[in-house]
Amino acid sequence: MNLQSAVAILICILAAAPLAAQDLEGRISPGNTIFITDRQGHEISGRLTALSPDTLRVLTSGGERDVLRRDIGRVEKPDSLWDGAAIGAAIFTFGFAGGAGASCSPHCAGAVTLSALAGAALGGYIGALIDKAIPGRRLVYGVSPDSAFAISPTDPITESRDLWMKLKAGDRIHILETSGLETEGRFAASSASSISIVDGGLRQEIPAQRVFQVTRRGSHLGLGTLAGVTLGVATSAAGACRDGTGRRDYAACTISGALVGAIVGRLIPRQIVVYRSSDGTAQPSTFVPIVTPIFTSTTKAVSLTLLLPQRATSTSTSTRAHPIFVSGRFGGYGSWSDPTDGRSFGAGGSVDVFLTEHWAVDVDVWMPGNASGRLFIPSSMFTPVQTGTTITYGAVEVGEFRDAIAAVSALRRFGGTGVHPYLLVGLAQAWTSARTSTEKWTETSKGGPQVGIGLVIPATERLDVVPEFRMILGPGYFVARPTVGVTYRIR
Repeated sequence: MNLQSAVAILICILAAAPLAAQDLEGRISPGNTIFITDRQGHEISGRLTALSPDTLRVLTSGGERDVLRRDIGRVEKPDSLWDGAAIGAAIFTFGFAGGAGASCSPHCAGAVTLSALAGAALGGYIGALIDKAIPGRRLVYGVSPDSAFAISPTDPITESRDLWMKLKAGDRIHILETSGLETEGRFAASSASSISIVDGGLRQEIPAQRVFQVTRRGSHLGLGTLAGVTLGVATSAAGACRDGTGRRDYAACTISGALVGAIVGRLIPRQIVVYRSSDGTAQPSTFVPIVTPIFTSTTKAVSLTLLLPQRATSTSTSTRAHPIFVSGRFGGYGSWSDPTDGRSFGAGGSVDVFLTEHWAVDVDVWMPGNASGRLFIPSSMFTPVQTGTTITYGAVEVGEFRDAIAAVSALRRFGGTGVHPYLLVGLAQAWTSARTSTEKWTETSKGGPQVGIGLVIPATERLDVVPEFRMILGPGYFVARPTVGVTYRIR
């Protein structure tokens, strides 16, 4: 026996070895609810009733089933509630502490601490409830597919029988065949000879030799979160993001950037390649010849028909050019914070670049007129002001201010070519210029998440009338912009 034969035999023995070597008994026990995925992608879920060196016995909705250990690809258990509670506690702690700090700055350490504790308790409870309502799983054995939100997914596999490593039963996938045909459906199973999908309740088997590439739906949540954190740190370091005392606010700006980046990244779809044939090549959409024999009592011939290949599912749409829209807007503007507030009119513009039929990147700028209102005087931050028996710090005077705003958002349109609504979520930065009768013009800045809603009303082939409402929310302030705009499609 040569060395290569010995290695091959050893690999086979290891592949067929029971999972006892993986200490599966220490990770699950009878009575646990488990999810088993075999090496073809089939999933079995139920309550574990018994373990043996060769099988796992599971009580499913259809009765008890024995699963051979050598056929198991992965085993999962329901996720715990602690991660949801921790996320909820962190978000509510930040929100409660920020709100308390904005209302009693600068001498409110006790109020901020109590508010943070209350926020942690309430947020933890709400986070646990949400986590319980959203089914999650924790891997206890085997290989888990990449997250749909991964920044850098692992390389695609080249064997169709290994698709269980990349997909879970029910994942929405897109199959590109070597002929150029495209099919969409939900992953059911795979083997060395075929890939099974379910679409509209119908199961379809696609031969593996015809498949060039398989992709699954994902999003840019991970990349968006990383970009948001980077933007938050950068704006704080540059002095563009400060708290109510004028200091660089790294914590609040970084968390706000991460949240907004995560939302925007989650809304932008992408296709993740999970399988690509090692020997196939996708062909362009060319004519497909179809030869049909014709036999009658008087005629013996054949007919040749040339057809363009079509997508296998009626719900798929062809790729369209990415249109670009330019908008001009005019409307009202209002800014409210403690103790500053005021209203005015303003104008602005935006550019929307559509990445898909419904999704676009929106870049928006806004310049309002001067608003009259009460203004906080920065030079009086540490000057005590007595009102009756109450002593506060910081004086307020009547003055004027304006906020120049720039924002980047993800925009989602709903509907077709007629009247239809849209939503947008993004990140905005405002640069405030203010003055009072005793103070010259001062410059400050603030940023926060932006949300908006609008309605597209077609006027001509290229012009739309668009009423819209946008608002910016941040710790201790709120900005609203109701406008009416005209949008022109330049491509």
